[in-house]
Amino acid sequence: MIFRTAARAFGLRGAYGLLYFVCLYYLAFDRAAYATTMAYVTRRFRDHGPLRRVWDVYQVLISQGRILIDRFALISGGASFQVDLAGGEALKKHLQDSDKGLILLTAHVGSWQVAMSSLERFDRTVHLLMRPEDNAAVRATLNIDQD
Repeated sequence: MIFRTAARAFGLRGAYGLLYFVCLYYLAFDRAAYATTMAYVTRRFRDHGPLRRVWDVYQVLISQGRILIDRFALISGGASFQVDLAGGEALKKHLQDSDKGLILLTAHVGSWQVAMSSLERFDRTVHLLMRPEDNAAVRATLNIDQD
């Protein structure tokens, strides 16, 4: 809610600026978030010392926060993003030369809303298959299980 207000009042940069303070709070007081992120950072950056790992945890929190802010901005229509799709031109040509579609298999890649919006350039119907029970935000975004 606070980021939504900041984004509307001050734009994305304002929301990002607020994020640095919120992430400092999480770094200092949210032990569960800190512990799980530190476990990842310790495995990922084995050569980093203890202080550098704390900085890495802070950077992960900021990165995740930016993704959430970007999702809000994209869904609300408050911002536009430039998405570069590697191999996109070849894929577009292939789809133009065929009446068939394609199956796009991915693992968790973050902002699937951004990925879906980048597929609009192919001028084809896109069907999304995912397990909505894994994420309440997905259910809410897609209006699943709502009367």
